[in-house]
Amino acid sequence: MNKIKIQEFCQAYSKALNLDNEIESIITELMINIISKYEKKIPSIPASLDQSTSSYLIKPINGKYSIEDFFLNRLIRNIWTVEVITQKDIDEGFADSGTKGMFDPTMQEVKLNLAKQESQLKRFEKLYATYDDYERERQVAKRKVITHEFEHGLQTRYDNELNINLRATYKRISDEIMKLSKYRSIIQSYEEIPKNIKGFGKSYLSTGCHISSRLEGTGKRTYRDVHGFDNLNEILNESESLIMHRPRIPIINTYKSSGNSMRIYNPESSNSIITNYGFMFKAVFGDVLSFELMYIDPQKAFERFNNQYNDIFQAIYGSNKDAIELFIMAITEIKERPLEAENNHLKLQLALAKCLEKKINVFYNNSEVSNEQMLESIARFKPFCMRDKNMQLEHIKLLKELEERINTRGTVDIQQSNRGK
Repeated sequence: MNKIKIQEFCQAYSKALNLDNEIESIITELMINIISKYEKKIPSIPASLDQSTSSYLIKPINGKYSIEDFFLNRLIRNIWTVEVITQKDIDEGFADSGTKGMFDPTMQEVKLNLAKQESQLKRFEKLYATYDDYERERQVAKRKVITHEFEHGLQTRYDNELNINLRATYKRISDEIMKLSKYRSIIQSYEEIPKNIKGFGKSYLSTGCHISSRLEGTGKRTYRDVHGFDNLNEILNESESLIMHRPRIPIINTYKSSGNSMRIYNPESSNSIITNYGFMFKAVFGDVLSFELMYIDPQKAFERFNNQYNDIFQAIYGSNKDAIELFIMAITEIKERPLEAENNHLKLQLALAKCLEKKINVFYNNSEVSNEQMLESIARFKPFCMRDKNMQLEHIKLLKELEERINTRGTVDIQQSNRGK
């Protein structure tokens, strides 16, 4: 990863959009961290997988983009306006949308209501042991909220056509980036973009796993019809955004009747009670397939998840619906009825733990997969589970047995081999 290149591109992009130093810093931190997360597992992306390639400013090399160039292109191509609303704006009569942030994929615009963010964060001061803890969390949460909306932009797929009403902004961004003369060999100017793609522009293809209605009728299900579908999109995005900054101090949410508890890492979010499932889902699905789901082709990723885990979800939920639909239904039920959600948590966590067990069973017999790699999947899953004092919850016992089995892998194989001699 070339951090200097990333910083220079983010600086040019921020200058073109007239962003302040704080937002430029957050964007730069996001780009460095997200590239670092994926670059070892996904070193390159074929240009054929991304429909926007002819309109990207950074050109592919041998038909592929490095993960670094992929994310820089997504930032530059996808987000063309950033609107920031402060308390001063509201005091002067600016209309308050009521949301702390959003990304509009049609207008390619991030909207940030900093006044709303501050008022919401203030409510959670009492949850922390000291004011210093709260102030630290407030600063990280603020950066996370901004990151979350830029993440929605990075996860959006467009086709090659540029929106005729917005493309003047793209030219302004291109003009700033073209001033980075040392990168001239790897970038094309706005003028060099083929004329036939500077059309009227159409709506997005997908934003995260939210698939545009343009793709309905293709024979593949979008799951847009499932009640609460957007909860899936939000928890995958929120869990992605949370790891782009310093680790958070968790809030412990305890069910008084049982004493069972879960850690909450984002109390400022309306999705805080279900965000943990974004982390658990990714631990099961893995970084490569999760990347495909969020950034490349959600329909194909849905099919993969269903093919691998329909049997588990259908058995536990007593339904013939697809695994991804049952997952969406489960997190939506938890979000809508949080005070009655304990049994729903336990049921969904058992289903996901069994999915993780199935994944590890495949890895267990593969000599190329190390014990450390399998244990890492469990380590990424466990912190987000519901726990009890005696560690007797079914999903906890299953995870413990998996760890013990992995830790004895090799030793057991040798003993069995010796018995056969």
